[in-house]
Amino acid sequence: MLSQGLKVLSQGLKVFSSLRSININLRNCSGITDNGLKVLVEGLQRAKSLESINLNLYKCEKITDIGLKKLGKGLKKLNCLRSLSVDFGFCNKITDKGLKNLGKELQKRTSLQSIDLDFGGCKKIMNEGLKDLGECLKEVTSLRSVSLNFNLCEKITDEGLKDLGEGLQNLISLKSIVLEFLFCNEIPDKGLKDLSGCLKRLASLQSIRLSFSGCEKIADESLKDIAESLQQLASLQLIELDFAQCPQIADESLKSLSKCLPQLTSLQSFFVNMSSCEEITDKGIIDLGESLKEVTSLQSIKFNVYGCKKITDEGLKSFAKGIKQLNSLRVVQLDFSLCERITDEGVKDLSECLKSLSCLQSLSMSFQSSEDITDEGLKLIGECLKNLSSLQSLSLTVIRCKKITEKAREDVREVVKTLQNLTKTYLNLF
Repeated sequence: MLSQGLKVLSQGLKVFSSLRSININLRNCSGITDNGLKVLVEGLQRAKSLESINLNLYKCEKITDIGLKKLGKGLKKLNCLRSLSVDFGFCNKITDKGLKNLGKELQKRTSLQSIDLDFGGCKKIMNEGLKDLGECLKEVTSLRSVSLNFNLCEKITDEGLKDLGEGLQNLISLKSIVLEFLFCNEIPDKGLKDLSGCLKRLASLQSIRLSFSGCEKIADESLKDIAESLQQLASLQLIELDFAQCPQIADESLKSLSKCLPQLTSLQSFFVNMSSCEEITDKGIIDLGESLKEVTSLQSIKFNVYGCKKITDEGLKSFAKGIKQLNSLRVVQLDFSLCERITDEGVKDLSECLKSLSCLQSLSMSFQSSEDITDEGLKLIGECLKNLSSLQSLSLTVIRCKKITEKAREDVREVVKTLQNLTKTYLNLF
């Protein structure tokens, strides 16, 4: 039945010969095989004006390396193709050979400007696959945006990262890059050093997102190498770094980032996730706070230190002072949940600083399970909110804060009701 459906869809595309963009979601359709994918691709070839393809094959577990080869060969007839996004997440039969098959065809697509490939959970992918993909992508010099997801590909090591980076460094027109290697536990510091050396050659880069969450062998040396590369990318407007649950990450990582930030005069958005990096202390937060005040171009900051239990009011105070100077901030997202040593004093300092952000449009704060935050702390947050007249979106979480009473929670709810410009509100106060 599923194959017949794909055949009907494929034939139907004849009618849409002038179609420019298509989004096909086959997520969790476990009956789809390589032959089904071939039929679908034959249909796509009929839409000769296609400029953008978004294909979701997540958990289509019967797709193999052969399917990737057929997909790649089918694409070569689409001369107008500019953007390709394919999700192969948890297609567990895909191996390094599949990446090589697809890559060989992609390197012929000289008009391709954007590519997004998700191989998360494809556990048979190893270093050789990254090497082959990198070798192929370096030929696609038209690329402006690359996004590659290898989350949970546990056999990837520093060698694979090095080879991929050596391919990507040739894409000198690249403006955006996303690389995800969540829980690839065989990647050590050396892998990030090699990758960083390649990234710094991408002088046109405006946006970078790196995720190595849960990579247990990564330590402060990795962030030092990344920071040294970032400060050479003068055009950067957005940085997102996810190193959550990397137990060896500590204050030196934040110190390294602090040194590079003032050099990035075009930076508008900065996101760091170091949740559950339990070696981070006030020292690292203080370094970051001191640095942030110099990044006057910032419009958005997101900082997550969930579960970093060594952070105290002193760290929060320094961080707050850093963002107080940033008059252009429109988005602030902070997660200090399970930072058990934060008290009303820290909340007071943060609230006072937030009041000065007259352009703030979106605010998210979480202090989940902060047992020393009391009614007074929540009252201070409420007083702060009254001053944020431009606020359009609010998320506030103070659940499992045992010293906060129901009356204080209700008082904050009443304050929120008076904020006339709010269009989106999420309050979790229980």
